[in-house]
Amino acid sequence: MVVQKTLAKHVREAKHELRPLALANSGWRDVLISEAQQECAGLNTPKSGPLDVLYKKYLGMDKLSDSWSCGSGTINSFVGVRGDIAHQGRSASYVPLPKLREYLALIDAVAKENDNAVRDYLKSITPGRRQAWKAIA
Repeated sequence: MVVQKTLAKHVREAKHELRPLALANSGWRDVLISEAQQECAGLNTPKSGPLDVLYKKYLGMDKLSDSWSCGSGTINSFVGVRGDIAHQGRSASYVPLPKLREYLALIDAVAKENDNAVRDYLKSITPGRRQAWKAIA
């Protein structure tokens, strides 16, 4: 239902009066993908809140961040450090090499958890169908 509301809002707010025709047949998929790509391109701070909103809006999935074994606070902290480095450069706080390695392992683990969570969610909303892909260990 949330995904349909996202599409409906896009069409309602479109400036071109023929925009609803873009949804015909499988055109809704292209519209949804385009909208998601545009919104993702504007995502500067991928903390748990904005990511949860995106996954809810475009997949209908509740709280992706609940699948993170490290908790959303750990990811939000990492994203904050990344933002400091990106925006302050050499003025940012020094991050020691062991901490960088820890962040690398964190990113790897959360990427796998995201992948598995989306896989499981898609299976839950498409009963009777095979898993879309294998779980990542």
